[in-house]
Amino acid sequence: MSNPNIHRRKRALASVEDSKEYSVILQDIARAAGEEAVLEAKILKIPITYLNASRQVVKEFPDGRIEVLEQLPKLKASRVIRKGTVLHARKG
Repeated sequence: MSNPNIHRRKRALASVEDSKEYSVILQDIARAAGEEAVLEAKILKIPITYLNASRQVVKEFPDGRIEVLEQLPKLKASRVIRKGTVLHARKG
């Protein structure tokens, strides 16, 4: 026997997926989940691992100490566009 609440939830999720704000909603959910995970790690006094602005994978310990685990290579731009360059686009 199927649960009608599950079907309602699936329809509600489908309507969100079709909306223009879908990626914004997902970003908000992911940000909130990440912040919650960091808070829980601090409360439990366990280290967290993340990528910092210098593209280093670091482990931050509850006492504030930071250990660099890996330095990631710089990203290469596939194409450099100089200021003043005119771009031409076609419709569909």
